[in-house]
Amino acid sequence: MKKQIIALLSSLTLGFTIGLLYLGFTKAVDVSQDYIWFDLFDVTNNKVYIIPLAVAGGLLMAGALKLFKQTNKKSGLSIKDLSPLKNISPTWVVTSLALGYISLVAGASLGPEAILMPLSFAIGILFAGMYSIEQKKVFGLLAVIAMLAAFFNSWYAGLLPLCLIAINKKIDIKQTLKLILLGLLAVFGSLAALNLLQHKSGYLVLDSFGSISITPKLLLLSFVVSAAVTLLPLFAHKVTFKIQKMFSLLPNKWLLQGLIAGAGLATMYYLLGPVAFFSGSSGISELIANNSEYTSLQLAGLAVGKILITAWCLGTIFRGGIVFPLLLSGVSVSLLLSGGIPDINWLVALLISTFFGIFYGAFGSFAIAATFVFSLFGITAWPLLLAAAFGSFVVKKLYKKPISETLAI
Repeated sequence: MKKQIIALLSSLTLGFTIGLLYLGFTKAVDVSQDYIWFDLFDVTNNKVYIIPLAVAGGLLMAGALKLFKQTNKKSGLSIKDLSPLKNISPTWVVTSLALGYISLVAGASLGPEAILMPLSFAIGILFAGMYSIEQKKVFGLLAVIAMLAAFFNSWYAGLLPLCLIAINKKIDIKQTLKLILLGLLAVFGSLAALNLLQHKSGYLVLDSFGSISITPKLLLLSFVVSAAVTLLPLFAHKVTFKIQKMFSLLPNKWLLQGLIAGAGLATMYYLLGPVAFFSGSSGISELIANNSEYTSLQLAGLAVGKILITAWCLGTIFRGGIVFPLLLSGVSVSLLLSGGIPDINWLVALLISTFFGIFYGAFGSFAIAATFVFSLFGITAWPLLLAAAFGSFVVKKLYKKPISETLAI
């Protein structure tokens, strides 16, 4: 009984800690990016400053990797890599957090999700060790669940444990119920931290669309758009692999690697402009609000350019995730396919199908993609989500292989 009480309290405390980690990290990154790129150098009105800033960011990141002796930047970054490890040191957590912060502030076209989720898993392992809990990997999973709930500031993300448990056939009913209870406590702790600090929105902010009218045309639209954007993570994965292969041919000199990585980032940012900067979360809102100001050529360029710059960052020396950057690319594709937005119903259908396709393409799971879409749009979006899922299903059947391996949970 004592062990069970400790597990329950530990799960709640773990969730609260993860909520604070999410808030602290994302806030620090956002404030630093805004101050350096937009306040101090004002790259919006002084576009030429993009070049020295991005090059300096590449050199800073390369220097940090050398300082922390991270010769292989991919080592231990995914949850899949961390799972076999019996012990995870606090030093590794601090080092990874520092490198993730430097990468994003330096201008990487990547999101914080692939930094924070493995870190959450590691913190869960450390928590289990502190409280002498035998099932360390379970607490690692609970921490990831809490982080996902924080990203969307939504209870819907708490459904993720059910999705993962349904896949794992080795867990019996008693263990399943226990894990669900612990998961819900972790989610509660995470959301409690956000609400305590009056953080009212998730990482991606969308305006409320109210009730919508679903028609056969919108269902067809959801099918087509979801099928199209599901291919984007596959394309990004292939481009990233080719860039990694070319970049590995460079001499192991941090100055040279940092200079080339930063120069590539500078070139693409200069061509695409601020709407393509960083994770793309703010760019999505800007793109949706001002979609009529973009030509078809600009939307196509932004869609392809964002994939290329994200692949460049992943293939060189930067750290971060592809999900949020690819959402910007996906929204660009969906707006391009739509030929304009007739009404609010059309916009909602575009966004739901785009988000589902990207989440499915990046995570490779219908259940996880559905969970994220429901967290953003609510349960009433299920008909459009079902049509989008069918579009992604067709793509999966055509390729008959995993869409992407960039984010393993």
